[in-house]
Amino acid sequence: HYRMLPYRGLLSYLYCAVTDYFRYIPISVKIQTNGKTIQQSCLFVLFANCNQFGYNFRVAPHASLHDGLMDVVIVPKMSLPAAIYTLLCIWVGRAHTLKSLTMFKSASLQIESTAAKVLNIDGDPYPADNILKVKVIPNAINIVMDSKKNRISAAYDYC
Repeated sequence: HYRMLPYRGLLSYLYCAVTDYFRYIPISVKIQTNGKTIQQSCLFVLFANCNQFGYNFRVAPHASLHDGLMDVVIVPKMSLPAAIYTLLCIWVGRAHTLKSLTMFKSASLQIESTAAKVLNIDGDPYPADNILKVKVIPNAINIVMDSKKNRISAAYDYC
């Protein structure tokens, strides 16, 4: 419902996160990856190929554009105080220290859920199938470096 707000920015994101948090119902997922199966109830599963999202949120602080792997983060439903603490840890790049999050790296995986109806890909909603296959394709995107800012500008458009 972020798209429906008359303004953009961090406060809009936080407003949507808090209001949507109470409406979210955990879903059961089954993930097959790296020769093992993970079954868990969660709010969402995140796939990251870079370590930073908008507003410096670092959900997967050890993710790399260069390792040929995606970082997978499974976020469970938690109490509001725990969710606020988790959000603060993510913002300062300490998500990897949280025992409440399940984190691992993978080159490919399959995730099954009968409850998931929508995928969020780079902020845009897409209809979801019951089975989703995700695979890293190394070196598939050419990145242009901004030499004046000494950072990868285009990479943020693909995280």
